[in-house]
Amino acid sequence: MFDRCRRRLAAPESALDALAAEEPATDDATRLDRVRRLATAGNRLDAQLTAAVRAAENHQVAEYDGLTSMRSWLRTHTRIPDGAAKRLIETGRALEHLPVAERAFACGAIGAEQVAAIAPITTPPHLGQAAEAAVDVAAVEAELVGIAQQVSHQRLRAAVHFYTERLDPDGTEPDPTEGRSFTMSRLLGGTWTGTFVLDEIGGEKLATAIEAITITGQQRAALRAAPHQGPPRLPRRTRRRSTTRSPMAHLPPRRHPDPPPPPPARRLTRQVGCQGVLERPTVRHPSGRHPGPASRG
Repeated sequence: MFDRCRRRLAAPESALDALAAEEPATDDATRLDRVRRLATAGNRLDAQLTAAVRAAENHQVAEYDGLTSMRSWLRTHTRIPDGAAKRLIETGRALEHLPVAERAFACGAIGAEQVAAIAPITTPPHLGQAAEAAVDVAAVEAELVGIAQQVSHQRLRAAVHFYTERLDPDGTEPDPTEGRSFTMSRLLGGTWTGTFVLDEIGGEKLATAIEAITITGQQRAALRAAPHQGPPRLPRRTRRRSTTRSPMAHLPPRRHPDPPPPPPARRLTRQVGCQGVLERPTVRHPSGRHPGPASRG
């Protein structure tokens, strides 16, 4: 089976080698025709790659190389970026519910981006709403595939959005995190870099969290400087923000070791001989006060 698959792949590989060795075109019509045919061939190759990845995912073949998912296998063995690997896997999953789009993709009429644009009509919420409204999803898919072959990608996405919006006239609840983005990555030298775009509420939460971390660091520094005094007391406003509005407020506080008790005070004692104490008789004062030692005189 393995040798037969290699022999089948040898033919398109030889065709690509012959195509790369061809003389460049000399007129504009030939150049444009070459681009058009290569784009179609690229779509067909993408379709075969998507189908192969989906088959490998269904059979969990990534475990053969000691990995847990095809997404990690693609990153490791083909050096495909994580975002591209994710889109490739999601496209393969969506094609299982899009037979018309799958055939158009296999013959090169549409590309992977068009399939990804049509895929939202197969999500469980949209399928449920279509079933309640008695909508023929197969007919809608065929219509969208025809649109994908005739108009731009932007207009295709607009058509899909028009269909999904009509399924739910009331519309979906606005996502409070839609306008937020946060990316963070670690460089080879160990340093970290990142960018973020936050709305007013998200920025306030991030600022409060950073402020809480900064205050915690100050408390630790003060505790190390003066362990017997305990952590410094925060202002009322800072305590309120760090406990009620911080996204880290629900986490259990980190326990710090109790400071050691202060050393006991030194007591100076003086030993007095018993003989000297016994030789000091006591007398009662005429006024009846507490007796005291008699003066030697």
